[in-house]
Amino acid sequence: MLKLKPTNHFILIDLGTNKIVFVEYKKKKNNNLELINWNHIKTLGLTGGKIISLKQTSESIKKIFANYKLKKEKKIVIVSISDPELTLKKTYFDIDINGHKISKKDVREVFTKNLKKFFSTSMHLLHTIPTNFFLDDKIIDNNPIGISCKKLGLKSINILITKDTINQFKHSFKNSRIVEPNNFVYSGLASSISSLTKDEKENGATSIDFGAGSVKIVTFYKNTIEFVKNLSLGGNDVTNDISKILEIDYEQAEYVKIIKGNLSFINEEKFKVELPCGEHKVITSNFLQGIIKPRYEEIIEMCRNTLEENLISRIGMDTVVFSGGGAEIKGFQEFSSKILNRRVRVAKPFAFHKDIGKPEFSTLNGLIKICNDLTFKNLLLNKSIQNDNGILDKLNNWVSDSIS
Repeated sequence: MLKLKPTNHFILIDLGTNKIVFVEYKKKKNNNLELINWNHIKTLGLTGGKIISLKQTSESIKKIFANYKLKKEKKIVIVSISDPELTLKKTYFDIDINGHKISKKDVREVFTKNLKKFFSTSMHLLHTIPTNFFLDDKIIDNNPIGISCKKLGLKSINILITKDTINQFKHSFKNSRIVEPNNFVYSGLASSISSLTKDEKENGATSIDFGAGSVKIVTFYKNTIEFVKNLSLGGNDVTNDISKILEIDYEQAEYVKIIKGNLSFINEEKFKVELPCGEHKVITSNFLQGIIKPRYEEIIEMCRNTLEENLISRIGMDTVVFSGGGAEIKGFQEFSSKILNRRVRVAKPFAFHKDIGKPEFSTLNGLIKICNDLTFKNLLLNKSIQNDNGILDKLNNWVSDSIS
């Protein structure tokens, strides 16, 4: 894992299916954040969070920074990404201590055992998050170093994506020749960190990031991730339905969805949409709702079924918090609550600047929160684990920083 070089200068990038967003800021001595630049533009080359055109994705990265002259001073660059094939693996490993006091070397050894499990797999370990230590099979919440026992155990949460996915994202940034990421973070995890409250993470809640190309589900309980899942449907599917039925282009359909879309009530308001031939079609809000509702129902029902099939004892199901652009349509909270039969709220993500306080920027705000919280920085921003010669040194750096 990578020990991040000390700096107060950050560039954070949310690279999604429909848009790429970046923010550049500095952390001041008083812990206030000074905004330097931020921008968002339409992304090309991604579908469902996966790169389908390396060239177009690289061009999108170039384009968003085209009007900004980045200073050459040292900075940390973090990028949020996703993968339809993302999975979560829970692991437990232990080592014999034989009654002596636990040392940092022992902790490194049990960490290494966990990491080695994924060295030869087809998946790439994006995050490994230690959750609990066990001394002689008894869970402890404190630092284990210096305590005597016969056996030291470690339970971890591991988030994996395909090696092809991570390589594609790395190549897209390398080809852009603009910035080189220090680390990649799962976008659904970043969204959950900005959207869920401390009590929700502790008592059990599910964050659902309703994005353009996918829906990202993350469930917390006892401040630990219990479940993650990506669903390959999103706001783009709603837009495509509008485009097809009204016979208008995608951009116009997206505009109609954002401006006129409504899930809460039916009315007979009439408005015009321009057809490609130059003529106009008059439709009602009622008719538009008839296009939008079925797809929203399908996506939210998929979320409900996924949670019911995968969560034990309803952990994280009583409270569901939505973020992402798909959750900004009028009437969404009441509509989704009825389908899920749960308490639902639309996130008001942590934001240090008013322009990025909307649910659609929840991932970006999660990245900011990660970078300014030492716990998250240590546990989540480790360089993705790779089968390279320096991995054990990187691990030792992490342990030295995190357990002392």
